[in-house]
Amino acid sequence: MKVLIAIDDSECSQMAIKSVMNRSWSSNTEFEVLSVFEPFALQYVGWHTTYVPISMIEMEHDLIRIRRTTVDKRADALKKKFGENRVRGKVIEDLPWQGIVKEADAWGADLIIVGSHGRSGFSKLFLGSVAEAVVSHANCSVEVIKGHALEEPSIA
Repeated sequence: MKVLIAIDDSECSQMAIKSVMNRSWSSNTEFEVLSVFEPFALQYVGWHTTYVPISMIEMEHDLIRIRRTTVDKRADALKKKFGENRVRGKVIEDLPWQGIVKEADAWGADLIIVGSHGRSGFSKLFLGSVAEAVVSHANCSVEVIKGHALEEPSIA
């Protein structure tokens, strides 16, 4: 079985890793810890230009290094827990849900595990839901580990 665990630097991602670590898995289970970094240029598609200043590119490189460190730490924790299992970590650049689905397809994942902030209402409308998009588009099973819902601001 191949299990792809999609993470970012959120508490929900930590909950997803903990969920995996608190289970028994067969000795032939393979794990991939994946973080998808959305390049700044992808965030501004549709603007008049997709020009990204050098300082932003340097910042992207720093953020990718931080993501790589996070992925490595999570993968190392899985390796310690499931020594006989194969674990790999990967950081890719793409739109988050699309990157997760593409990587799951390319790797042949049987299961995707992703954390969710549990947003609703306006915050979900404006921020979108990576987990929801992954569930809708993945070609394999998806397990969503829900975090605590953020409180909606009251409208007076």
